[in-house]
Amino acid sequence: PLPDFDELQGCLSELLSSRSQPITMAEGFDERMVKAVVGLSRQQARRAFQRVLHGRDSLGEEAMTQLVSEKKQLLQGTDLLEFHELDETADDIGGLDGLKEWIGRRAKAFSPEARKRNVAQPKGVLLLGVQGCGKSLSARVIARQLTFPLIRLDFGNLLQGERGSSEQNLREVLRMMDSIAPAVLWIEELDKGFSGLNSDDENNDAVLSRMFGLFLTWMQEHTSPIFVVATANNIENLPPELLRRGRFDELFFIDLPNFHERKHIFRIHLAKRHCNPDDFNLEELSDKTEAYSGAEIEQIVDSASLDAYTFDRMPTQKELLDTSDAIVPLSVTME
Repeated sequence: PLPDFDELQGCLSELLSSRSQPITMAEGFDERMVKAVVGLSRQQARRAFQRVLHGRDSLGEEAMTQLVSEKKQLLQGTDLLEFHELDETADDIGGLDGLKEWIGRRAKAFSPEARKRNVAQPKGVLLLGVQGCGKSLSARVIARQLTFPLIRLDFGNLLQGERGSSEQNLREVLRMMDSIAPAVLWIEELDKGFSGLNSDDENNDAVLSRMFGLFLTWMQEHTSPIFVVATANNIENLPPELLRRGRFDELFFIDLPNFHERKHIFRIHLAKRHCNPDDFNLEELSDKTEAYSGAEIEQIVDSASLDAYTFDRMPTQKELLDTSDAIVPLSVTME
């Protein structure tokens, strides 16, 4: 069998003690490092630790991201699952404080101490809400906070014409996830993946029903440390048995950002484009963009920055306001 947590911790301790110079890291960081490589063989884990430790005198989040990406090789040769790099942090999300706090508490439940005390292992979270308000970004940040690799599953890729092939693809995907664990399984637009369950086409309905039943059973019964993050736009398309507690730990509705959250989002995107947010009247911008989604606010900053760049200068307050006037938010279009 693959090495357990204690074996890998011994491997890391051996490498740290063999260094001529001590390495600086935050308290509990070594435990996070070990958790990131669970699922690798001892040789693979040792090589991953050596890569991260080489040439460093201190360890931070950059080293953790590199360590998590070592599991990418386990997905080579399949097009059913997609590995995502973890570049975003919780600071890249404007608002959603309740979700961030909840994930922070759940992250502790994957620790060895939680296992010893038989604390229930978190199953996952379902993110419902308005398009462009940060559901996909939240999935990436959740994986970063848990220090797990992020694996994306598109149910559309599983469907094939041959009888039994679709169900076999799903079984193969779930088997691979159990071998990669611990990991975050990201299922985007879950409502569209099972949208054919109520279809009049009997063939589609039978295939999707069997896949749906297989997936529900796995969510309920799997014991490997896999945290499922599913996103959906329309709750009416989801069967009630998927929403009951025991499949997902919690369900969050992600709405259009409020006044204070819009200020935070403007600050994030201006800073990313090397603009000083304090040079802008963020309260005026936030007040002007009521009912705008986070994606639309990002587009405002992008468009204004692009126009200003053609004149070799930074965007101004007026340009941001003019750009916001030119964009009709989705909430108005779909009203």
